Amino acid sequence: MKTNYSLIISAFISLFTLTLRSQVLPELSVAPALQPRFEKAIIKAGSYPVPAWCNTPELLNNRQIIIEKSIKTLYHNHLAPIARIRYEGVMPSPTTFNGLWSWDSWKHAVALAYFDKALAENSIRGLIAENDNIKFQKRV
Repeated sequence: MKTNYSLIISAFISLFTLTLRSQVLPELSVAPALQPRFEKAIIKAGSYPVPAWCNTPELLNNRQIIIEKSIKTLYHNHLAPIARIRYEGVMPSPTTFNGLWSWDSWKHAVALAYFDKALAENSIRGLIAENDNIKFQKRV
C-alpha cells in the first residue's frame, strides 16, 4: 500500500497553523539585539522557491506563518556566549535544555545556514570548542 505523503503533510500543516494562530507565535519573543537578523532571515527564507513536495494549497496559504514561526523559534532559543560556551548557538529549549546539544544543535545549524550563516557557523564552533581538551581513547 502506497503512503499518501501529501495527505499526511496537509494534516500536519493544518494542525500546525491552527496552533500557530491561536497561541504559540505571539508568546515567542526575539531579543532586541537579534531583531535585525531575524527580519533579514524572514525576508531571505521567503525568497526561496517552494519545493515540489510542499506545493500544496495548505502550505502555500500558510507559507509565511510557517516561515515566521520556524525562524522565530530558532532566534527565541538563541544562546549568547556565556561561561564555557564561547560561541553563540541555538539551544533546544530555553527552559529545559539550555546549552548546546549535539543531537539538536547540528540540525539547527543546517537550517540556519540558509539564512544566518554566521549563527550556523558559530553553533558548530560552540559544539566542537570543548572537544579540543578531550582525549579520546582508542578502543581495543
